[in-house]
Amino acid sequence: MKTLLITLIVLFFFVPLVSTLAAEPSIHGNIEVGRDTEYPEAYVDINVSLNFDILVFKTSIYGGTLTWFTLPDEGLIMKNVLYDLYTFGIKVQYQQFYVDISHYCKHPEKMSSASESVSTVAIGVYF
Repeated sequence: MKTLLITLIVLFFFVPLVSTLAAEPSIHGNIEVGRDTEYPEAYVDINVSLNFDILVFKTSIYGGTLTWFTLPDEGLIMKNVLYDLYTFGIKVQYQQFYVDISHYCKHPEKMSSASESVSTVAIGVYF
C-alpha cells in the first residue's frame, strides 16, 4: 500500500511537468476483486498509470498493488493478509515496439518471512 501511495504522489507532481512537455497526459486505473475457487482466499488488485506522448513515443508510468488475504468463515471482510505484491515501472513505445522497465516486490505480512523483489527490462512488439 505504501508503494501505491508513493506512486500516486509521484504522479501528482509529475503530471504538471508532463503537461508542459507532452500533449494530453491522462491517468488511468483499475480495481479488481477476486476469489480463489478452491480455497478461502481472495485478492484486491489496484493499478494506476500516467500515460502521455512525447514526440513519437507513447509513454506510460505505472504502479500497482495486489493483496492476497484469507476470508473468514462468513462474510466478505478480510481475515488475514497473506502478502502484498507491488509493481512500479515505465513503458515507452515507438510504433509497435516497446521497452518496459519494471520492479516487482512481494512483501509477506509476517515479519518472519523474507521479502522478494525482481527488476526487469523487457523489449517487445505488438502484432
